[in-house]
Amino acid sequence: MAESPYFAGADAQIKVGSTVMAVVEGWETNVRWDTNDKYGSDSIFLQASARYNQKVEVKLKHSKFDPAIASWWMMEVLRGGIDGKDKNGNTVALGKIADSSYVKLFDIVGIMKPFETGGVNLRITLHDCYFPDIPFGIKEFDWIAIDVTAVGSSMTWDNSATLA
Repeated sequence: MAESPYFAGADAQIKVGSTVMAVVEGWETNVRWDTNDKYGSDSIFLQASARYNQKVEVKLKHSKFDPAIASWWMMEVLRGGIDGKDKNGNTVALGKIADSSYVKLFDIVGIMKPFETGGVNLRITLHDCYFPDIPFGIKEFDWIAIDVTAVGSSMTWDNSATLA
């Protein structure tokens, strides 16, 4: 029997760690691998294939953010460092760049619920994500939306009627 349809915006949310992003206008996940294909001598048919170099990505756009709460993770990414400290152990203020090669990692969780009640929820968790850059564009007389891409180590899909 077919389940209820899913509709983007029907209780969809994105969490970075335990912080729910404000207004998420769209998100997309992708997992890919490089592959090494093996062909036999004088044959066009694939004999074997191995995958390596897994890359997990999530792209999201959000707006209506509270700079003190919902975008704290952007400031954490900018700062880097271990526990807010630079390579010499000096504390660096949130939102400033630490002299450190340490990359701040986050789990990003996307939850989708069926359009109608009673269906199975879907949760996608991207583990140990980092943000390679922090784009922030401002256009006059327009809403400010932040488009970010994160790269993670792995992805977990979970379907359950009891997801929060």
